[in-house]
Amino acid sequence: MNQSGFNERLRQILILMLILLIAALLISQLTVFIPGLLGGITYILSRTLFFQADL
Repeated sequence: MNQSGFNERLRQILILMLILLIAALLISQLTVFIPGLLGGITYILSRTLFFQADL
């Protein structure tokens, strides 16, 4: 592998690690809101299923 290919691969790995670190930090800071988010999604899905079943 030549030097430029190695540098490109290293840059891709570092950017991927940075994205994963930011995602982990974001998720760890927003864990308080996960139950409310899941409850909202459940509410929306149950309403749409309820109105579809209403013949």
